[in-house]
Amino acid sequence: MGKPDQLDLLENEQAAPRAPAVSGRWSAAIVFSREKIAALAPFVRSVEPERPILDPSFYLASIMPEWRPCVVVVSEGQRMAGLLYCRERVVAGFGTHIVVGDDSLSTMIVARREDQDRVIDCAVKALLKHKAALRLMVDPGKLPLLRGLEALTEVRFTRAERHAHLELPPAFDDFLAKLGPHHRRNLRNFRRKSEQAGNEFVSELRYQDFCVAAKRLVGKADFSENTTNFARCLAMIGTMQTAIMIGLRASNGDFVSVAGGFHDGRRAIVVMQLNDRAFTRASLSLVLRSHLIENLIERGSRELVFWAGSSAPLSAYCVSPELWIAHIDSGAMRWRIAREAAAIAARLAPRASRRWIKWVVPDADSEHADHE
Repeated sequence: MGKPDQLDLLENEQAAPRAPAVSGRWSAAIVFSREKIAALAPFVRSVEPERPILDPSFYLASIMPEWRPCVVVVSEGQRMAGLLYCRERVVAGFGTHIVVGDDSLSTMIVARREDQDRVIDCAVKALLKHKAALRLMVDPGKLPLLRGLEALTEVRFTRAERHAHLELPPAFDDFLAKLGPHHRRNLRNFRRKSEQAGNEFVSELRYQDFCVAAKRLVGKADFSENTTNFARCLAMIGTMQTAIMIGLRASNGDFVSVAGGFHDGRRAIVVMQLNDRAFTRASLSLVLRSHLIENLIERGSRELVFWAGSSAPLSAYCVSPELWIAHIDSGAMRWRIAREAAAIAARLAPRASRRWIKWVVPDADSEHADHE
């Protein structure tokens, strides 16, 4: 038997009716199986060969345990036209029919430029036939397309923030010139003290060595409160051939700070940093980030993205691009009742417990969404 066609791999998944989405030839299948999602890699690489962040292996590594993978594969006749990456919230192992998509780094849609609008339109309409609510984080350019759904269902939009973006100039001295005098002086002083203490900047670590250092540090860092997210970050870094794995090594050979991420073209993305709390006064975070920025500039990177935000002082020089969450809700009576119940719970629940509720009710916490 020959190798199955990519479309054949989807035949047992949840398929949207073959009724027209944009034209009579367009259709969609909703895929949950990790094996079948992984099998989409050849298509993704044929469309976006220069962006490994779009590979299914990275997408699957990014899924937290409280979510399950959910990918909508859109076809025009027998031609696979594109896909939409999202995920469905699960509770006690059961799907909640609440689906989230995150396009803050242009990673939600994989399709050729001429097909993108049709893929989004068909995929969203397919999800609406089977799911209760969609929460899609998008840039302003996609709002007109999603507003077109208002004739079919209830759609609301709220502002959101996701990652912190730091522009990198052509030279490190230019970067230093951008800093205020206080921050510039601190950066230089802390780097000098780090060198005097015998710390060595290591610009490239093997993945195995990075994991060993990170696992040794995680119990000594603030990050230790979220071990699930720590494991996810290691998994995401491990899938990338363009991984960034750096650290500060003390004179005794132990790492006192490590950071990891990956390159996406001329953009670098840092998803985790761990610093030994025993050296809080040494500002290890700032020292390591200054080394990273210098290293990135030397290799021609023009932007550094801090996943889910940056701490001070660099946060003062970062920007958060304009993003919106489209809250798309089905008209099903059961969902309306569930949403009203969630709204009541949101008013009564402590603020710290609203992390989950706000996905159901847009105003449950604030306009800013945490997509983790």
